[in-house]
Amino acid sequence: MSAEKYAQWIVENQDKQGTPEFETVAAAYKAARNQTPQAPQAPQTPQEPSLLQRLGKGVADYARRSVSEKLNRAAGAVEGAGSIGATLLTPYDLLVGNTQSIGNPERRQAIEQGLQSMGADPESADFQAAKILTQFAGTSGAGSVLAKGLGMIPGVASRAPALINALRTSGMTTGATPVTTGAKAADLALRAGAAGTTGALAGGMINPEEAGTAGAISAAIPLISKVTGAAGSYLGQKAAAKNAEKLAKFERELPMRETVKAAIDAGYVVPPNLVSPSTKNALIESFSGKQATSQLASVKNQDITEKLTRSALGLPDDMPLTKGTLEKLRSTAGKAYAEVAAISDQAKIDLELLKQARNDAQGWFNAYNRSASPDDLLKAKNFRDMANTLENNLENYAAQAGKEDLIPALREARKQIAKTYTVERALNEATGTVNAKVLGRIYEKGKPLSEELETVGRFASAFPSINQAGQQMGSPAAHNLRAMGSIGLGTIGGVGAGVPGLALAALPYAAGAASRSLMFRKGAQNALANQIAPSSGNIPNQLLIDLLRAGQLSAPVIAAQ
Repeated sequence: MSAEKYAQWIVENQDKQGTPEFETVAAAYKAARNQTPQAPQAPQTPQEPSLLQRLGKGVADYARRSVSEKLNRAAGAVEGAGSIGATLLTPYDLLVGNTQSIGNPERRQAIEQGLQSMGADPESADFQAAKILTQFAGTSGAGSVLAKGLGMIPGVASRAPALINALRTSGMTTGATPVTTGAKAADLALRAGAAGTTGALAGGMINPEEAGTAGAISAAIPLISKVTGAAGSYLGQKAAAKNAEKLAKFERELPMRETVKAAIDAGYVVPPNLVSPSTKNALIESFSGKQATSQLASVKNQDITEKLTRSALGLPDDMPLTKGTLEKLRSTAGKAYAEVAAISDQAKIDLELLKQARNDAQGWFNAYNRSASPDDLLKAKNFRDMANTLENNLENYAAQAGKEDLIPALREARKQIAKTYTVERALNEATGTVNAKVLGRIYEKGKPLSEELETVGRFASAFPSINQAGQQMGSPAAHNLRAMGSIGLGTIGGVGAGVPGLALAALPYAAGAASRSLMFRKGAQNALANQIAPSSGNIPNQLLIDLLRAGQLSAPVIAAQ
């Protein structure tokens, strides 16, 4: 019977409690219940440590590491000092009869074992660093002590100053300036001997068994420093000469850099290879194609020329540039002249003469632009000089009539009208575009230009190949070589791979577009506009000497480990 049935009988027969039968069933129930297997308990999932527990563990780990680092550093310093002390106790060891080994390595070993028993780790970086630094500090003055001791011997200081200097500087210098080859060799030999002596002394203080090795390493340092110093001096002179040449070139190119900066700041673009020739820039331009690069740059630059021209004239960006537009500007500016013409009949006559002289000068300048004839240029200049004389006459009439306030207005009108004639010289009436090269020729002749027009003229004068008129340069990026390359690659690719062949055919176009994007991106243009002068480039020879000196002082310490 199961424990459940026994329990049910007990519940149903409560009235039999106390009878032998009830006690028998109750005992059987207890036995059956004890034999019933218990349901297995689900395994407990380990709980994630709380933030506080993790923080506490981190602090404890940090504390253990910190204590360990400090212990190893202190222990390393003790062993470093102990290794020197063990050597210094050699006279005592000899006195008590311990002559088996100089420096008593057993004492050194006992020091290390004692430090290990305290929890130090001799193999740790902290231990080793502290040990070497302590040994370095304890032995770095070995040469100075030896030199001072020799200097106290009567007659040595006066007779062998070079030797004392060599010992004091651990062989870096004797203080002498040898001239002949033999004297230089002797000086180097003395320095090597002094370096070897001080190195052996310093290394021997740490580990007598390694004194010879430490001395040999130190003796080689003066020769190394001689070779390194000569190489450093040679390289330094070469670098200085090369950078001096670069600096001189940089200074010579100041006008061009100023032109490039003003142009790029105004929005123009310049292929980097025109300003800063280099293998990288030449390679990028080669992918684009020299002709295609100039064409595309000219297209971009033409827009900037138009923008600057309109700005110089005070016109909005959407106003077309035509001869009629320029005449309207002159008519507006001419109101000041009308006021002066009303002063007298002569002023009125001179104003009409002025208009005619300006027109004649402009006409002959236009003729000169087409013919390049010296006679046309001479006539243009004569009419221009006549116009200038008449301008001055009109100012005098205003002053004589007591209307000095008209003079500034006349001069401002004169500038505005002059700008319209300058622009008209460069204007292509059929297309409404301005030829920057014409303004470049005006700039080259030293003629006064307004700020914006001067930027255009100066840039066009410096870089005519990227300031071509659109009607003269053809279609940008239509490059025969690129087309031929595409046909060839497409044929090869088409035979071999179908659709991939088409991609191969498009490769030259993609390379050209990518290269132009690299050349004309904002960062590349800003770099051209803000070039920095090259540094002197001279190798710091004193730094080399200081490094060799530090290496010589540390060589005995490292060799004695």
